[in-house]
Amino acid sequence: MNPRNKLTIKIMSKNAIPQGGGFLDGLRFLRNKESIANGYREARKEMEEYLSVLRESLRKERPDKSYTDDELAEMILEKCHLNKTAHLRG
Repeated sequence: MNPRNKLTIKIMSKNAIPQGGGFLDGLRFLRNKESIANGYREARKEMEEYLSVLRESLRKERPDKSYTDDELAEMILEKCHLNKTAHLRG
């Protein structure tokens, strides 16, 4: 699976369960085809916004270098992974 799709799914899963929600919220989301379709569209739009912001930020830092959407998505996924596992590194 390409990094953009992985990032979209990560965003979609975050959005599917509200803050303080739980397993049942996830089940309700998954049982409704319309909520899945809307959730995907919203997550895809959010992912595109993230890529745009990161691309603009990197353009300012390194105007001579361009990045593909997959490279940008991979950077975001790596940052998510580092944040998620920070407690394991002490």
